[in-house]
Amino acid sequence: MPVKGNQPTLRADIERLLERARTGKGTNTSCAQSLMKQRVRAVGDQSGWPALRLATTSEVGHGRIERRQLCVLSVPAELAWLTWPGRQQVFSLQRTTRDKKSGRVWQETVYGITSLSEQEADAASLLSMVRSHWQIENGLHWVRDVTWDEDRSRVRSAHLPQVLAAVRNTAIGLMRCSGATNLAAACRACAAQPWKALNLIGIQRTE
Repeated sequence: MPVKGNQPTLRADIERLLERARTGKGTNTSCAQSLMKQRVRAVGDQSGWPALRLATTSEVGHGRIERRQLCVLSVPAELAWLTWPGRQQVFSLQRTTRDKKSGRVWQETVYGITSLSEQEADAASLLSMVRSHWQIENGLHWVRDVTWDEDRSRVRSAHLPQVLAAVRNTAIGLMRCSGATNLAAACRACAAQPWKALNLIGIQRTE
């Protein structure tokens, strides 16, 4: 599960834990350098912690080169201050993107936590899962923000915003399940022919 800015305490705990595992001193060190030190010591840091593990991918497309580097650490069983239920591993994912034409480089680091153990999900598997999660989430948010124009909704009272968000998510899921690839076109088709929308929830038109 990616940990966002709306969970600042958990995010800070994960950063603290990974930094301690990297350096043993809380100083800034790249993941690759830390792993080199871990291999030399053959065990985790000097406190006996598990070693950091690394997975990296690179892709070229849309005029950009994107490199992703994931560092993952199994949470020590004796650790008491990270109390998130079911925590097994924590990770950081750094995305480095370079524009091939301009040479501009920008970076983004996200943090996460999972209930999957090292045996259930190694570093490469976690990297694939996180990428899949973000692809789904970004696609959903894009449709809600752009196609459904959700940001301009004036609904603010009580639980109505959450209810409408659930309705939008359901409608998007039904359209995708029906084979729609262009949701804006699918919305226009349902608006012009309401029975198409009703068919998605199993209501058939009777003459």
